[in-house]
Amino acid sequence: MHIENLKINHMTPLPGMNTDPMVLSWLQQGTSERIFITVWHEDRIVYTQETDEPDAFLGTKLSCVLLPCTEYKITVRAEGEGEPAEETIFLFTGKKSSPWEGAWISAPGNPDLPFSLKKSFSLAALPKRAVFLSCGLGLFEVFVNGRRAGNEVLTPGYHSYDDHV
Repeated sequence: MHIENLKINHMTPLPGMNTDPMVLSWLQQGTSERIFITVWHEDRIVYTQETDEPDAFLGTKLSCVLLPCTEYKITVRAEGEGEPAEETIFLFTGKKSSPWEGAWISAPGNPDLPFSLKKSFSLAALPKRAVFLSCGLGLFEVFVNGRRAGNEVLTPGYHSYDDHV
């Protein structure tokens, strides 16, 4: 038995993606008797669901409530004849309905020309992890201390302002 191509709402999870409602889909080779879905936050289980659907290509809806700006690990485990199969993905939820705490920044001069923004700040101690959230029109790249943050180039990759703004 084998599970692969685990997706959320039929997409590879992107930081901050909309998960309301959340539908998991995957491809499975082999026959399973039970599917176990587990959602983890840090080291504790926050949601479990069992299903006897033999294949979740079209998707299995989860009825769990996820907190904003939180990282989750999601596992799908299939059990049946032979060795069990398991696939894991990670999801970082967006702001959801929590308010933005920031100011709008716009391009100086002609907004049709490329531009750079820079912000300097100091921290009392280095955090274990930091998250950059943005909302706006156009493509961007983020650098921290002169180094690219993450491995994305010109994000967001797909944008249709007619449908998503």
